[in-house]
Amino acid sequence: MFNKNKVERGVYQLPIPTDVELSAYAKELAEKNTPKVVKAKAKVAKLAKAKTVKVKAPATTAVAKEDKMEVSRLQKIVDESVEFNDDTEDFNAILRENGITV
Repeated sequence: MFNKNKVERGVYQLPIPTDVELSAYAKELAEKNTPKVVKAKAKVAKLAKAKTVKVKAPATTAVAKEDKMEVSRLQKIVDESVEFNDDTEDFNAILRENGITV
């Protein structure tokens, strides 16, 4: 919105092209020579067959022992923890008992 397009306060006139200008623009676009895009060919490299290496499976007993130990530690912690009941205990009351104001 420029001052030269302003007709009156709040009313602006937009410069709309005429049919002659539109046809000239269309001809200009048609005459424009755009370079054609040439498709590039990808070079394919031949690969030698990969050598397969057999690896012995690691001992699963050590992994099983670690899993069993972690499960037993977790179960031990759960068993030793104090049960929490939402109906009987209020978290804010516990905080107040410990000197924390909310």
